[in-house]
Amino acid sequence: MASVAVQATHEEVMGQAERYFRNDWPHGGEFKRETPHLMRVWTQRSGLPQSALGWFVGLTMTVITLVAWIPIWIIWILWNAGEEIDEATIAAYPEKGLTRVDIDATNDEWRAALEGWLTRSFIEKGD
Repeated sequence: MASVAVQATHEEVMGQAERYFRNDWPHGGEFKRETPHLMRVWTQRSGLPQSALGWFVGLTMTVITLVAWIPIWIIWILWNAGEEIDEATIAAYPEKGLTRVDIDATNDEWRAALEGWLTRSFIEKGD
């Protein structure tokens, strides 16, 4: 988890985070401001394949097994659809005239993207 103090209000940090997720976030998913100090972004597993290879394998298995694959696929969809895959949070709290920003993510790529955003948006501007 990254934790940095920045010279901005928590509202400025949360506003910038929301703009980043809405306009520049490269990983997709949904985001929500859970509390005035906490924002969360996440992706969920879909029941449909996410790639051409996934579709190819599903359709090939359907043909090979003479449609017996479809009930297995439906069971898998019901069991796993909606499950969260990746999640990241940004928390911003006032601290001694500054704002403490904590970043946490289940995915290293997401964490790196958020730490890069934080650096570009608040730390480099402060220099």
